[in-house]
Amino acid sequence: MHTQMTVSQVMHTPSLVLSPRQSVTEALDALLAAGASAAPVVGNDGRLLGFLSEHDLLIDLWCCDYQPDKPLTVAELMQDEVDALAPGDNLMQLAETICVDVGSVFPTSDSGSATSLCALPLRERARRSRQWRPHHYPVVDDGQLVGMVSRRDLMQALRPLYASLA
Repeated sequence: MHTQMTVSQVMHTPSLVLSPRQSVTEALDALLAAGASAAPVVGNDGRLLGFLSEHDLLIDLWCCDYQPDKPLTVAELMQDEVDALAPGDNLMQLAETICVDVGSVFPTSDSGSATSLCALPLRERARRSRQWRPHHYPVVDDGQLVGMVSRRDLMQALRPLYASLA
């Protein structure tokens, strides 16, 4: 049953949505007040334009030696290349994308031949294959923001898989 679950079954309404014209100060205050580490950025028409995270803000502070010298807008700091999901995307494929770099766990060429051999067990290879992936994903339908999925949402949906072990 879980192998057929889709993003639409676990997505939630975003608790916070930012505007590209908001000041970075307003956006940071909104993130802190909401207890959020990131938020989607949408235009007046509801279309997803980008994503702003604490990481983006920290990068900006680092780049200006922790001494901002001019007011900035969300549009100037947001990521405009966003890993967005569609409501019909498969939840198991999302889980795999988030947790494992399949290419490093099963190193193969384009023709499918193994490019290296490793004696480590699968679980250890998977643990060592860590890669950076977002913790929050906007869900978009025809360009419109329709929800969000977090790693927490994913884990809540997959929790029953451990039920037989309790």
